Amino acid sequence: MISPKKFIKETKNKYPLTLKFENFTLNVYDTILKKDIIYFYFETDNTETISLDTIYKDKKFPVFADGKQDKPKCNDFVPSVQECSLLPTGFNYSTKIEINGQTLMVVLDTGSAPLGVPTDPYVQLKPTNPYGNPLPTYKPAEDRCFKTTEYLTYIKYDTGSWGGSNVTSKLEIGSKKLDFMQFGAGYFDPNTESPLYQGGILGLAFTDNNNTRINFNKKSYPPTPEMLTQQFWDEQSEKPQTVYPTFMDYYGQKYTIYSQKFAFYVKRIVVSSYDEEEAKKDLTNYGKFILGGGEELTNLYEGDLSVMQVIKTPPNSLSKNKNDQYVWYTIQLNNFKIEDNSILVPDNIFTIIDSGTTVLTFPNYFFEHVKSIFTSIKIPLNCD
Repeated sequence: MISPKKFIKETKNKYPLTLKFENFTLNVYDTILKKDIIYFYFETDNTETISLDTIYKDKKFPVFADGKQDKPKCNDFVPSVQECSLLPTGFNYSTKIEINGQTLMVVLDTGSAPLGVPTDPYVQLKPTNPYGNPLPTYKPAEDRCFKTTEYLTYIKYDTGSWGGSNVTSKLEIGSKKLDFMQFGAGYFDPNTESPLYQGGILGLAFTDNNNTRINFNKKSYPPTPEMLTQQFWDEQSEKPQTVYPTFMDYYGQKYTIYSQKFAFYVKRIVVSSYDEEEAKKDLTNYGKFILGGGEELTNLYEGDLSVMQVIKTPPNSLSKNKNDQYVWYTIQLNNFKIEDNSILVPDNIFTIIDSGTTVLTFPNYFFEHVKSIFTSIKIPLNCD
């Protein structure tokens, strides 16, 4: 009997691949191994998952028609592509989602994975946009599909934090619907740096980044008064936190996206106006958030796209990962160039692509080196 790891190794770079079972045949386009379960992605309207344990028990292990033959002829695989509008919030990449008919505006964040929304009537700080006007909140009392769980969700960022109940309902983004979505009904947002204060957050990072679920051992919603205190959440943060599926997991399973595939098409380079109504009139403030694609929409860009390899995040205290794994969109930083001066970068310098921030950070020793290069180069300014 072949092991799951050996199966993945032997079938690498052989896609599309024909797998024959007892009563059916699959044209497989990719496989992923997670905890001894092989996920097969093949040509249907929905992504299907098959456990090897089930195949073993039923004695339906796949047999290749002929390992030496050419790749089978089949239609090109075209994933479902959904275009959503980026909204003119002025400072963030935001888009609209609907939770069972309730419209919310969430920040799109590649630096985190949970979905969290400000939840009435318990959210402490009512969300506003950068212009000071109120943003919509989620109201579980008006959602017939709302269900609470026995879990909490708590996440800390460099600049803020939020906590809430882990709940489920229906979700819609663009024209695509998810009949089941697990997310954080957030109410603890102790300061204005909380994503809840910005209307909510839709994390797009990898599943292993979504280790924010805490077992509460009883229904977690509605919150008690103590659940709105910093002490309560400090105590919860000391408990084990487990991983649960992300929005991209749920979306990818239903709409046949077998990788973290999405794109931002941004027209706006700088904030065009600090007046909200003027900003709404400026078409350069609008862009697109594209799920399941990007490079095939050649009408949105000119020339060739540059490709960077996303690598596994090395073990570190921030991500809490013990082994190399995909957590963020991590890339190797190779060099800096200021005019004709190149700055060599040590091999152990990595950086993450984070759509939720505009800062560039380095370890202290490398920052000091970069700063010394900047100060030694005189760049003429043309203010005409």
